[in-house]
Amino acid sequence: MCGTGKFKVLWGLETLAACPRCGNFKDHLHVPRCRAALATAEWDRRTAAFSTWLDLQLTGPSIKTAILQLLHGVRTPTSSPLMTITPSVRPAFLAQQVIGSQGLLEGRIASSWLPLQQQHYDKIR
Repeated sequence: MCGTGKFKVLWGLETLAACPRCGNFKDHLHVPRCRAALATAEWDRRTAAFSTWLDLQLTGPSIKTAILQLLHGVRTPTSSPLMTITPSVRPAFLAQQVIGSQGLLEGRIASSWLPLQQQHYDKIR
């Protein structure tokens, strides 16, 4: 459980479960999807910082692209970027799609990424 409007109402800390930025019902699914200007700017800032972190970790470029595409799917669930994904990464991408973009955001990561990243590390050594 996270401290969103929904649970703050249940806990008696708030009277409304509305998002303070846009007024819509606020639960853990709404937080990354809020379309308010400040929420969008924060999402953009954090995904840019994550992109930089992936570079610092020497993440394989095709893996990075796929993961960022999946995160893009959190805010735009109807996007279907599979054709832009490198063929060698597609099985991991599809495995992650089964878990879901929201799952990725919450830390549920497909194990198929591990051998791909290890191959990348082995190649750059």
